[in-house]
Amino acid sequence: MFPDFITIYNLQHMAPSDNYQQSQVSSTVAAQFQGNDKLLLGMICGVLGFWLFAQSMLDVNLVMGKSLNLNSSTLNLAVSITAMVSGMFIVIIGRLGDLLGHARILRTGYVISILGMLMIASVPPTNAAAPILITGRILLGLSGATIMPTSLALVTMYWHGAAQQRAISIWSMGSWGGGAFASFFGGTISKYFNTIILPNI
Repeated sequence: MFPDFITIYNLQHMAPSDNYQQSQVSSTVAAQFQGNDKLLLGMICGVLGFWLFAQSMLDVNLVMGKSLNLNSSTLNLAVSITAMVSGMFIVIIGRLGDLLGHARILRTGYVISILGMLMIASVPPTNAAAPILITGRILLGLSGATIMPTSLALVTMYWHGAAQQRAISIWSMGSWGGGAFASFFGGTISKYFNTIILPNI
C-alpha cells in the first residue's frame, strides 16, 4: 500500500521556513515503504499496455481505415495525435504528481488508458467513426503523459541503491522497448484474434 497521500500533500504545501522539516518527514514517509517486484511488474505492465495500444495503430491503421471508411488524413491524425498530446502534457501532469501524489495520478492514468482503449475498440463504421477514434487516441496520449513520469517517479522514490538501478533498468526496458514489443504483439493479436483490446485491459 502506498503512503498516505494527504500527509504527503500537506508536506508539499508547508511554508518555506519549514523546508527542513518537510524534507526530514518526507524522507521518513518514503523510507516506510519499499518497492517490490509485484509493484514493479504492475507498473511495467501498465507502461506496456499504453505502448501496446498506442503503437499498434501504426500496424493496423490501413486495415482500420478500410473497415471504418476513413481517409488517409484522418488515419494520419489518429496515429500522430497520441504522441503530440503526450508530449504537450507530460511535464504538467508530472508536476501534478508532485502535488497530489504520484500513485494517485498513476492510477488515474490507468483509468484514462482503459477508457481510451474501450473507445477505440468500439468505434462504429459510421460518420461518427472519425471523432470517436480521435477522441480515444487523445485519451491514450493523456494516459501516456500520466503513466510515464509518475511511474518513473515512484521507482526513484521507493527503490534504493542497487534495487533502484535494477528497477530503473526494468522500467526503461518496459518504456523504451515497449514500442518494439507493441509492434510485434499488436500485429500478432490483431492478425489471429482481430482485436487488441482484451490483452490491454
